[in-house]
Amino acid sequence: MSAQAPQSSRDKLSKVPSWIMLGVVLGGIGFYGVQSFFEEQRGKKQRQKAPPAVSAPAPSPAKTPDGKPPASAKNDPHMSLFAIDAVFRAHGASAVWEHDLTEIVLWNPATQSYSTGVEVLRNGDTYYYRLLDRLTRPVLTEGVDPNAPIRLTEPASYQERRRQQRQDTWRSRPPAPSLLLPATSPTIIPTTTIATPPPASAPNPNDIVEKSFSGSGEPPSTPPPANAQ
Repeated sequence: MSAQAPQSSRDKLSKVPSWIMLGVVLGGIGFYGVQSFFEEQRGKKQRQKAPPAVSAPAPSPAKTPDGKPPASAKNDPHMSLFAIDAVFRAHGASAVWEHDLTEIVLWNPATQSYSTGVEVLRNGDTYYYRLLDRLTRPVLTEGVDPNAPIRLTEPASYQERRRQQRQDTWRSRPPAPSLLLPATSPTIIPTTTIATPPPASAPNPNDIVEKSFSGSGEPPSTPPPANAQ
């Protein structure tokens, strides 16, 4: 009997710490759960009190001096590569290539001008396209279709070469014939001198009187002087 009593008392003592630990664990779990519940309720109240978020309006684009909105960017992002390829294959047969590269300008409906620059790389029958912010080659202006949706370019060296050839062609041409008549010596027409007779002297009145009365045989009467008596 005495041997069994100490064993039962030790069993009772060993079970006490287990109940204490279990109570501590349950208390911690309960405290954590209550704290989480209160934090969740506090967050809901704060969200209800906060004013609704209002999205700020997008800033309006600055206007040009004439009151119109500015034009969109040069490179239209909505223009697909398929459209670029279709336009180039239809109107790019006369493209000027250098090292299998060329540059083109496409009509941009957004800007109502030729403003979409594209670099084209040729590899056999395949073309690769890359949008450009600005062209590096001058645009062709001679023999251009004004209604075509594309503008072709050529290297600056090509334009200089054509300008030099044009100057050489003008220099090699013969001079144009002059429209002025050749200078000739003046023609001198000989003149004949006609001798004119000297003017006749006035006849003497006495001779006229004598001739008029020569047929009668009488001398003409001479009037007496005025002082004769």
